Amino acid sequence: RWKAAALAALTGAPTVLGAALGYAVGAMSPAALAVVLSAASGAMLYVVFAELLPEAAELWQSRLPALAAVLGMIAQGAVQSTFRKFSRVAARSGVTAAQAAQMVMNSQGVYDVAIGRVRGNLTDHYNPKNKTLQLSESVYDSNSIAALGVAAHEAGHAIQHAQSYAPLMLRNSIVPLVNFGSQASIPLLLVGLFLNSYYLALAGVALYALAVAFQLITLPVELNASRRAMKALTDCGLLETDEAPKARKVLSAAASTYLAAAFAAVAQLLRLLTIVGRGRNNRD
Repeated sequence: RWKAAALAALTGAPTVLGAALGYAVGAMSPAALAVVLSAASGAMLYVVFAELLPEAAELWQSRLPALAAVLGMIAQGAVQSTFRKFSRVAARSGVTAAQAAQMVMNSQGVYDVAIGRVRGNLTDHYNPKNKTLQLSESVYDSNSIAALGVAAHEAGHAIQHAQSYAPLMLRNSIVPLVNFGSQASIPLLLVGLFLNSYYLALAGVALYALAVAFQLITLPVELNASRRAMKALTDCGLLETDEAPKARKVLSAAASTYLAAAFAAVAQLLRLLTIVGRGRNNRD
């Protein structure tokens, strides 16, 4: 027993030593810290691409889930890098993101939405339940082109809600079903597979399909909000002609994350259908 405990402790020793060494090197200077973090990120990416994704593709007998994971990482990276780039470029109008959101909504006759702050980075969102538009700390007081683009996009959702934009209203109406389906689908699928019940497992897949439908409906909602945002930014004089393409790049990068999420959801649905179908064929 003591020998097993000692061996277990020894296996964790390299992690402790590596963390201590990384901290010591990173404390030397900001440049050294950047090198250490870059090395750690590179190691993580190597493990993901060289080990985890190939094993996942082999396990799932499909390249779609692995491809979806890669696309998701690329999309998230694009959003972060694009936002950082244009968050350093101030809009010549000098208007803050909070002010821009208010102006965009007012231009479409929306006056009953409160604007507030929310913690986090790029956690901006519009809540249709209480008609509040929450802007993240990095966006609220910023007058950057990136911040104005994000704020106008969320204001676009508030305008959609006020004008009863059909895809948004449909998405909001199925939220309770999607929440139930997301929680119950996998347990029901596993129970069906365990009991060799094809229809029970298929019911689990059907519940998961609700989440897929939600992701697919989200696409036109987000794209429409971005189109509204770009039009309002120029019509309200918040961005000049040469600034608008920069905001469009930020919103396009954000849209890519929704495309990647929809692709991942569809890939997962196909995988689950394959698993259930394979189980039925094995029984036959």
